[in-house]
Order: sequence, then C-alpha cells, then structure tokens
Amino acid sequence: MTVLIRVLGNEPDLYKTSAQGIKRPATWTEQEYVDEWLNGTRAIKQALETACPNEATAQAYKYYAPSFAGTNNNNFTMRTALLDGQNDDADIGILSSHKYVA
Repeated sequence: MTVLIRVLGNEPDLYKTSAQGIKRPATWTEQEYVDEWLNGTRAIKQALETACPNEATAQAYKYYAPSFAGTNNNNFTMRTALLDGQNDDADIGILSSHKYVA
C-alpha cells in the first residue's frame, strides 16, 4: 500500500503576523484556521477520490500537520488547533513542531 502524505501550509500562526507579508487579518482565530484546513483537505480528498479512488482510503491518505512557528508575537498552538477539530477526519499522520531560537 502506498501512503501519501501532503503538506497544506506551514506555520499558520504567522499568517497574521509575518514580517514577510500578512496573509490573514489580526482577528483571525485558530478555529478559522481549522475551518480552512478542513475545507482544503476535504476538497483535496474529494478530487483524489475522483481521480485515484484507490489512493483516497483512510489508511493510505494522511497529511503532515503544519508546524507552528511558536514565536512570541502570535497565540496559536497545535494543541488548540487539534482540540478545535483539525484532525476530525483522522487524516493527520504526522505532527511536527519547531521553535525558532533568537
């Protein structure tokens, strides 16, 4: 069995604070992030089910959960995102975390 792992974004906690360019409003919440995650992963899975139904099974299809940057100028946490339902579809295969030291 082939296991597909996809990345959908990275460091979403910086989307509203990044020095490289703000991607979300300052009021953007973890629940809104989770809603975007679920909408995106569900759309990808639906397209995969149409194009490659054998690869779209729950056992073969998993995601890397995006790492959070963990900087002091944001307030998102992986724990809260998971509690808010990020893995409701049980399609996260790998959790990754990092923190910048500076």
